[in-house]
Amino acid sequence: MTTWNRVQGDTNDVLTGEVGGIDSLVGIGAVVAHIWRTGVAPVTLSCAIVDAPNRVVRVLLGDWITTAEPAVWSVEVQATGLWSDGTTGPRTFPARGCQFLRVRAQGA
Repeated sequence: MTTWNRVQGDTNDVLTGEVGGIDSLVGIGAVVAHIWRTGVAPVTLSCAIVDAPNRVVRVLLGDWITTAEPAVWSVEVQATGLWSDGTTGPRTFPARGCQFLRVRAQGA
């Protein structure tokens, strides 16, 4: 399980990590991240595949991080495309639980 630490107000920050539970992201066309916490509607953020054979993605926090409320946020990645087993459609990672993003206020 991964926990990232970021600061509210930073601009265009990213999270980089490995998607587990699959062999590769080769053939995957779209990847997004969902970020949420209890009582707050999920936000969908863009992702980029950095290294498809090694399953590495970059979550683009963009403008979201500039106003994100200081808290611990849950993070999951959803990938859509042609999977190595010949199926298509979205798959969400991690399949159980989630990763976490701890956002703190500047100076806190």
